[in-house]
Amino acid sequence: MTEFPRQPDKGPHLYRITVEGALDPAWADWLEAQHVEPLPDRTRLEVAVTDQASLHGILRRIHDLHLTVLQLERADLDDDKEGE
Repeated sequence: MTEFPRQPDKGPHLYRITVEGALDPAWADWLEAQHVEPLPDRTRLEVAVTDQASLHGILRRIHDLHLTVLQLERADLDDDKEGE
């Protein structure tokens, strides 16, 4: 079996998840989102997760709401702080 070297995790990491349709910002707490941005015909969520299991849990909740994920991207928290 091939073993892959593990990269040290510097978490938490910020993820931007764009879903189809309008999502009420009241869902932010349940989805553990730091920010909910309504856009035309879609909604962008920003979530900070410490590991892949946390991200999977948030994606599962999105699935439970029958929302379609249009985009998922990771942005390091340090990069976002430098841009402010």
